[in-house]
Amino acid sequence: MSKRPDRAGRARSISRKLAMQALYQWQLTGQSAAELRNQYAAEEGYADCDGEYFNELVNMITEAAPALDAELAC
Repeated sequence: MSKRPDRAGRARSISRKLAMQALYQWQLTGQSAAELRNQYAAEEGYADCDGEYFNELVNMITEAAPALDAELAC
């Protein structure tokens, strides 16, 4: 297994941090994933993240939320 270059790992780490912040905001405000992506793309630090990974995280989690909620309610 090869290691990713340090810069790529750092970009993914920043993406996860921003995604967590965006998802917390989503829970509080109910904004759409598209609104969150647009807002965070303009934020300081976004240029250092892996934008594709950030988008994937936000999209997948917001889309899966109803199924996750139903599963946890059982």
